[in-house]
Amino acid sequence: FFSNVRWQIGEVSSIKFCMDSWLVTEPLKTAFRCLFVISAQKKEVISNMGWFEGNVWRWALSWQRELVTEEITQLNLLQGLLQHHHPVKAARDRIIWSNSRGFTVKSLLTEADKLSNGEAVFDSLVGTVWKKIAPPKVEFMLWLALLGKLNTRDMLVKKGILDQQANLCIFCSEQPETIDHLLLQCHLSWQVWCNVAQGLRIQIERQMTFRQFYDVWMSQQYSHSLRKKFHIAAFFAVSWSLWTARNKKNFEQQEVHLDTLCHLIRWRIIWWSKAWKEYNPYSTEELVRNFDSIPILFS
Repeated sequence: FFSNVRWQIGEVSSIKFCMDSWLVTEPLKTAFRCLFVISAQKKEVISNMGWFEGNVWRWALSWQRELVTEEITQLNLLQGLLQHHHPVKAARDRIIWSNSRGFTVKSLLTEADKLSNGEAVFDSLVGTVWKKIAPPKVEFMLWLALLGKLNTRDMLVKKGILDQQANLCIFCSEQPETIDHLLLQCHLSWQVWCNVAQGLRIQIERQMTFRQFYDVWMSQQYSHSLRKKFHIAAFFAVSWSLWTARNKKNFEQQEVHLDTLCHLIRWRIIWWSKAWKEYNPYSTEELVRNFDSIPILFS
């Protein structure tokens, strides 16, 4: 019986993505065990695993760390299934009876094609933030930023919480406070990025969007694992520091000073590094004092 049962996923689904049997004949936590172990969304319902852009469902799978080769192979298989089985706009969860004689991936894809209204795409970039290099709240903030769901003034205007007149960057008061402007394009923000990048000897170019900037930054390769982590931590620290500085100015009227903010970012990067598993012979004070020497110390 169960081999002939299929789920059509509704727009607001209560089905648990990993825990319930909805995609194959067993829960995904069993069918894709190695992915379940590193998932950052073990108990989430399907509705929280992505969002609609028009009629297109965008899957956003998140992981606790970077995937290795075997896990990437499993992810490709899972994505192949999810491409044809996803929430349907304005629909409800319901069980569909299939005429297939038994479950196979081919029969699932064939049946799912009949059910699919709209399309599904994958946002693989957002899942790369869960690296355990920065505190969880920092990774979560960056995750929201990459999803385009950070509550900037522009977002609050779109939600009807603020008037259009209030949609100006808290730093420069010249442009709408979008995620791209606040975290990258604003003159103050770009000065911060350049300051930190110069200290770590990172060559950067201003990208059109914050997502593109993140993608380019993370593509940099290093042979030394600690050097790579400092590189990644710098992105997290700058993003988090800009966001918290914005909030303090917005809610507490605290002025933002470039030198102070850049010094705080350096402290954050070094402080976070003390929680990493790699051996680091230098003290926090030594690394902060010699921040510009990190590329040499960990080359």
